[in-house]
Amino acid sequence: MSIDFEKVGPVAKVGINFPETKNALGNDMMVELGDVWDLCEKDDEIRVVILYSGLDDIFCSGMDIKDSIPVLNGTRPPVTKNEKYLYDESNNFAGFAKVMLKTRTMYKPIIAAINGYCLTGGFEMAQACDLRIGTADSKYMAKETQLGIQPMSGGNINLPYLIGHGRAMEMNLTGNAYKASTMLEWGFLNMVCPDKKTMMEDAMKLAERLAANGPMSQRGICRLNKESRGIPHEEAYAKEIEIALPVFRGGEPVEGIKAMYERRKPDFSK
Repeated sequence: MSIDFEKVGPVAKVGINFPETKNALGNDMMVELGDVWDLCEKDDEIRVVILYSGLDDIFCSGMDIKDSIPVLNGTRPPVTKNEKYLYDESNNFAGFAKVMLKTRTMYKPIIAAINGYCLTGGFEMAQACDLRIGTADSKYMAKETQLGIQPMSGGNINLPYLIGHGRAMEMNLTGNAYKASTMLEWGFLNMVCPDKKTMMEDAMKLAERLAANGPMSQRGICRLNKESRGIPHEEAYAKEIEIALPVFRGGEPVEGIKAMYERRKPDFSK
């Protein structure tokens, strides 16, 4: 097993933990991760997910150059069941896209807790999360161009949305490493912590804060954030009504407003 999974109340902690490859995204690992995403989606008790590294010196070293890259670049065809699931060109790599959160159907908030190096595919997966916390020594690289390849897990689309077109082009075209302080200034990171222990504590505090809010509204906000990107304002506003109105007309606002008047914390567990 290369993915650690733990439920702490309403929070799921998903840890990439494969020291042999510095958490490189190999084919079997990615399918295992996809199974965990499915589990998180189907479990109604889970309201927030924290994605983190089980290693002390690195978040993720990107796609595995000995395992997944050869299939992606066509050096060899997909052979195993997992490879065929990930890299079926007839369905536009649907399995790969789902694992890397490009085509998210789990709209529960995901917090990326990043320590050490966050490279290529790992960097792209962090981009697809909703919130990001990093350690002070974490570093971020869209290194693909230095290898003669191009981001293919959403990095061409998500990064400009998060930090702006010019900065994203700089990162994608140079492949340079960027410090946590820079990524905080650019808006990629929501918070920078002095070390991994503090970061994981702060990530859990943030997750518990989110989990205390209305789960329908949390899912709606995450879904709308994803589905409204790149479409005209008129369509985006219509999408907002489509997603937000059922939340307004559900049971959560009744409890939330009642709790406010009664000066207590709302209970959204019912």
